[in-house]
Amino acid sequence: MICSDCNSEMKVEKESGYMIKYKCDVCKRAETLWTVCVAP
Repeated sequence: MICSDCNSEMKVEKESGYMIKYKCDVCKRAETLWTVCVAP
């Protein structure tokens, strides 16, 4: 995953179930990715 702030490669900080948390080492931006679409 590419950081939308500084275009660096983000590292996976934590994976739990459907959620993946990314952290950018360069600008410290955090990003959360949901790997499944939850139907209402």
